[in-house]
Amino acid sequence: MKLHALPRQSRRAVALGLLALTLATVAAVVWMLLSVFVFDLDARAKAVETRVTSVNSVAGSVSQLRAAWARLERDPRLSIDMFPPASDAQASAAVQSAAQKLFVRSGATVRSVQTLDVVQEGAVRRVGVRVAVTGTSNQINRALQAVSGSRPVLMVSTGNIQLMGDSRRPTDAQVTPQLQATFNIFAYARNG
Repeated sequence: MKLHALPRQSRRAVALGLLALTLATVAAVVWMLLSVFVFDLDARAKAVETRVTSVNSVAGSVSQLRAAWARLERDPRLSIDMFPPASDAQASAAVQSAAQKLFVRSGATVRSVQTLDVVQEGAVRRVGVRVAVTGTSNQINRALQAVSGSRPVLMVSTGNIQLMGDSRRPTDAQVTPQLQATFNIFAYARNG
């Protein structure tokens, strides 16, 4: 079909139809881009709202923790998860004994225990020991699980675990490898 052979009004109608089709196509593309952008903004807004809620939750937890700590500093008798008031030496001995028992019960061998400096923290004291042990990974894991569930609460502040012997030398024996580990374990004691 030759458009130039059509009468003038027909050519004008075809041109207007093509123009309308082009405008409709451009409008549809713009509408799609805007709707994708708006939906993307909604998703981003929901993500930001989730983050803000999370931060508010953490901030609320921190404020509750600070309030609990302030109550504890006012009246340390509120804490049931601390060692009782005693001298620094007695508190260190109690933490040492508790830590040793947990490792021995797990089957690990306690090589040495060294008391750490007592640190005054408000209405309580932080009492710690350094425990050097040897044992299998299962024994050491059982001991650490027992530490995390102990009452009064014991906490591990640092730890170092290494394979005993020369791990580069191949062996034919099917024995469980022994580990040597050192942990700094501490607890809180009320002031007397």
